[in-house]
Amino acid sequence: MSISIVVDAESLVELATNRGYGNLGRWIDTLDSDEYLPLAHLRHYGSWDGGPELVDAIERALAEEPPEDETVVATARELQSIARQGDSFVVTDGMMRDDS
Repeated sequence: MSISIVVDAESLVELATNRGYGNLGRWIDTLDSDEYLPLAHLRHYGSWDGGPELVDAIERALAEEPPEDETVVATARELQSIARQGDSFVVTDGMMRDDS
């Protein structure tokens, strides 16, 4: 199974495997949530509004507190590429849930 990002409520873009997204999340958890608010919000709430802010937060985090694992770097760069495509982002596993 993979984790995708819904961009501007219009398109679904695959980001990473569950494992890859988990590794990205563990790195994000090591970052100061105030300093890297877009990443922290995306991680904890599964959404963020503001593409340029997310792009910038990823760039700064990779420059200032890079992960040791190169696959996490690659996933962060892929997230950054997705963030350049819009302004509203929602993390999803692509599974529809019927709560009725």
